[in-house]
Amino acid sequence: MAKWEHERPKLLLDNPEGLKYEYIMTFLGYAPSTPEEQEQCYQIFGDTPNGFQMVGRSPGGFIEGPKIRGIVHEGADWMTIRNTDGVVSVNCRNTLKTDDGEMILMEYQGYIHGPNDFVNRWLYKGEMLDPSEYYFRTAVFFTAKVDGNYNWLNKLVCIGVGKTDSRGGYYDIYAIK
Repeated sequence: MAKWEHERPKLLLDNPEGLKYEYIMTFLGYAPSTPEEQEQCYQIFGDTPNGFQMVGRSPGGFIEGPKIRGIVHEGADWMTIRNTDGVVSVNCRNTLKTDDGEMILMEYQGYIHGPNDFVNRWLYKGEMLDPSEYYFRTAVFFTAKVDGNYNWLNKLVCIGVGKTDSRGGYYDIYAIK
C-alpha cells in the first residue's frame, strides 16, 4: 500500500471552536392524513433490486426562519428502504413559495435509521417515536432567483436535522459556515 507522503491540511481538527453553523429555517412537509390523501399521495413500487421503494407527495407544509417565511407549494420524497441494513434513504424535492411571492426549489438527500424494529414501528405501524430513538439527517440545497430576495440561499450548504410526528416530517435546517 502506498504511503501518504503529504502533510495533512490543518482543518477542523485544529479548530477548537469546531464546525460553525447558522439556523436558517424550520421546514414541515405535511404527511397525508386521510385515507383518500394517502391513496393519492403514495406510489408504492414495493421490493426492487435496490430495496423497498415508494414515492410520497406532500400535500403542503410551511417554512419559517429569521429571514424567510412561506409554504411548501409542492413536494415529493423518493424513499428507499435498503434491504441490507433497513436504512431509509430519502431523496426529496420541494417547491417553496415565500410570503413575498418568490419560488424556491429545495432539494435534499439523507438517511433515517434506528433500532432493528424502527422501520416497522415508524413506517408501517405509524408509531410516533422519540427523536432520540433514530437518526434523521439530510444534506439540503436551495435554488432561488439570482436577482431575488433569497439569492443568499444559492450559496449555502445546509444540514437538516429531522424528526417526524403525526403531521409529517420536520427539519431544522442549518447552514454550514
